[in-house]
Amino acid sequence: MKHLASPSYQFLCFLVIVLAFRGAGFAADQPKKGNTVDLVKLQTLNDQEMIKTAIETLKKNGSSVDWQTFDPKQYDRINVLRDKKSVSVSFSRQITYVPYQTALAHGVSIDLGPQEAISCHVISNPETFPEGKTIFFFQPSEIHKKATEEIKGIIRSQFPDLYADHKRLAQDASVVIQEESTYYEVEIKTSSVLTRLAIDKSSGKVLKSKSKQYQK
Repeated sequence: MKHLASPSYQFLCFLVIVLAFRGAGFAADQPKKGNTVDLVKLQTLNDQEMIKTAIETLKKNGSSVDWQTFDPKQYDRINVLRDKKSVSVSFSRQITYVPYQTALAHGVSIDLGPQEAISCHVISNPETFPEGKTIFFFQPSEIHKKATEEIKGIIRSQFPDLYADHKRLAQDASVVIQEESTYYEVEIKTSSVLTRLAIDKSSGKVLKSKSKQYQK
């Protein structure tokens, strides 16, 4: 069984209109400045209008990520952040499932003003996959949904304190499920603890578990 490695397969890709990949086998583009917007006018929008504007901004910017595959309905954590100097919208998930031989974009943040900029988080499984290929946003199949629900049940039984209620994780908790050939690597993060599990695909048995407390 492969050792539960640190999540080096995760890397940040930053976009300012054009996405730049560094050190992961992707062709690197030079970042370009985005449009400067009227921040005062932007501040008059309500949260739903801000989210709509963020999605429109995201999908009009071509790059190594296929933004047309972005579906806001797949995100259960959407935050609008605003103050006198800036406005941004972020999309993230409580639980992310990464199929084997897949590179997918998730956890995207859109700065709407005073200058447009986009940043996203890409997970590649395995780390070297793919090279030079377009990155898509994950659209879960019924098989992926079923596997996620089964793993959620295992996590809930093993770590009940992670859940704010029966369905939702605590606000500071997130989970990444990485599919391997015979098992799943599961990484659980909170504000104070990082836990990694190996779960057998067939039996659902936890094969390995390791936790690390963050130093404060």
